Amino acid sequence: MINDWIESDNAQVFVIESPELNQFNHKLKEEILRVGDCQFRRSNVKAQMTNWNMFEESDVFVEFSFWALKVFENLPFIGGSYHPLKFTISNLWGMIYREGDHAIGHCHMPYFYSFVHYVECTENAPPLLFTKSQYEVQCKTGSTVFFPSHLTHSVSELKKDDLRIAVSGNVSCIN
Repeated sequence: MINDWIESDNAQVFVIESPELNQFNHKLKEEILRVGDCQFRRSNVKAQMTNWNMFEESDVFVEFSFWALKVFENLPFIGGSYHPLKFTISNLWGMIYREGDHAIGHCHMPYFYSFVHYVECTENAPPLLFTKSQYEVQCKTGSTVFFPSHLTHSVSELKKDDLRIAVSGNVSCIN
């Protein structure tokens, strides 16, 4: 696990390597492809994107949301058994970026934390960029990035033969 403090953003970002999800990533990819593009590039994500609340309509996404919440609740300084706060996954969606696709700088307020899980990425797929600090997290199949929802972030335009399939979500505090 990478646990980075981004000084200029005054924020903690976690990158979790999850090789145990590699077989599960195939199911996520199939489900994202099955659902198709439901947003028609009307959000900040200018790529194919599913519905916002896939955990309401897909068993695969339900299972992934349980995994993501468990990991989140055990991150240092955020959750864990010593912390009295309770959390829930508020939104969960899938995306497929291909040549020319990108994400405009945006944040996920009013949520507490957000995350992106890389289902499948080509080697040269652009990183997740936190715009204020210029801090980058490389797109790596099987890794999950947790970050405070107030951080503005973007994804540069994908070039020919690049692919970036991901699941993103938002975490809310329910106390």
